[in-house]
Amino acid sequence: METVPISLIVKDSLYPIALLDNDLRLVNYSNSFLETFTDKTEIQGESILDIIQNSPEQFKQHLEESLQGRTQLKASAKFALPNGNAHWLKWKLQVITQGEDMPNCVLVMLEDITEEKRNAELLLRAELVSRTGSWEVDLVQNTVFWSPMTKIIHEVPSDYLPTIAGGINFYKEGFYRDLISELVNDAMADGKPWDTELIIVTTKGKELWVRAKGEAELVNGTCTRISGTFQDID
Repeated sequence: METVPISLIVKDSLYPIALLDNDLRLVNYSNSFLETFTDKTEIQGESILDIIQNSPEQFKQHLEESLQGRTQLKASAKFALPNGNAHWLKWKLQVITQGEDMPNCVLVMLEDITEEKRNAELLLRAELVSRTGSWEVDLVQNTVFWSPMTKIIHEVPSDYLPTIAGGINFYKEGFYRDLISELVNDAMADGKPWDTELIIVTTKGKELWVRAKGEAELVNGTCTRISGTFQDID
């Protein structure tokens, strides 16, 4: 099978992509990279930090770390573009080994996630107004997600890591905790959704009336995910 040179893959990419040497100078780049960061027609041999001026500090740090042997690095941050607009860009840095007689290169792949970030901010604003959060339990990966508003309602810190048992224990002991446990079990067993009003006790000991909604996702009769909303109606 014929191997397509990495330089051709870079050049034809629809995303801003650049191939750098060990001095962080541009060996190759996509047309999208050129159009995103400069109005020049040729930038080969120039430093990427001269082209992407005022780069976020984490981006600069990741470039340096890639030169020191870190083979894969990912993150996102806000970049100031030449047109005066600020865009959120997600990056991935990949060290490319070219062979014994050739130095390694760093492949920089960028993706504009401004719209995604904007939608997330609008959703958070809506949550703040309605005091409604969201949550999700992935039973395959054994992970639990709470949105920022769900954490605010429970009065836990933003870095709080929820668990299934921990979430149930926030409900007031007795009737309300037994009820939510029953609703969750029914959803996991039969896919039955719930929409009910319950009392929780926050981390600070405050009792709150909440509206809890949830539904299960079943695959071949097995529950793989439960998700829903959580609203402060006190």
